[in-house]
Amino acid sequence: PEGAKIRILFNDLYKEYSKNNSKPPRDIGKDIHRAISLHEGDSLPGFQSIDAFFYLLHPLLDEIKDPALECLDSSSKIIETLASKLLAKFCERVPHILGEVEELTLQCIEREKLKTRDIIVDYIEAELNYIYTTDDETLNSYFKQW
Repeated sequence: PEGAKIRILFNDLYKEYSKNNSKPPRDIGKDIHRAISLHEGDSLPGFQSIDAFFYLLHPLLDEIKDPALECLDSSSKIIETLASKLLAKFCERVPHILGEVEELTLQCIEREKLKTRDIIVDYIEAELNYIYTTDDETLNSYFKQW
């Protein structure tokens, strides 16, 4: 059941953002006008600046960080609970080592949680700080992953 709970957390993570009938999270029209006026001199006439796009994208990308970190916290709690149950079962014959083994296990889970938190934050920050480039080497390496 714990695996199913984690699966549900991941399935529901960005469900509200993927609804077809969802409305923009804020008044996007004003933001579009502000982005165009702030970055109108940064491009060729008739073409919008990529900076205007990034201006609109940054707040949306920033909004997805908190739900991801909340999902990490919830799933790690489920894993900790499962680990405690399993250790209690495995250490029935030698209960005097349960405390030490459980402490080491929870430390390991916490260490991996912190590493995962860093990865999530770094990934979202990388998307926030991405700078558009037409460098062929960069584009080829980016699209190879897809």
